[in-house]
Amino acid sequence: MQLVSIIIPVYNHFKELVFLLDSLKKQTYKNIECIIIDDSTDVPPFFDDIKDCLKNVDFNFVYKRVPHGDAAVARNYGAKMSKGEYLLFADADII
Repeated sequence: MQLVSIIIPVYNHFKELVFLLDSLKKQTYKNIECIIIDDSTDVPPFFDDIKDCLKNVDFNFVYKRVPHGDAAVARNYGAKMSKGEYLLFADADII
């Protein structure tokens, strides 16, 4: 099975990110890595919820805070970090 990298840029959409992560945990295809690039301007109020969502998953999650830019910068940063043969971009605020 080929590795799929899911890249999620996040800017102050933490509540929505929790729902997205919960959905990803339910996927049947398990050869994925999920790369969350967070360029929010403050510490997320839902950070503990995010950490809880990342526990006990069958695939690799990477969470990286970076200086604030825009979504394209965050996507490119995640793409450079990815190890997958396929890239999937998912926005946390679209659910």
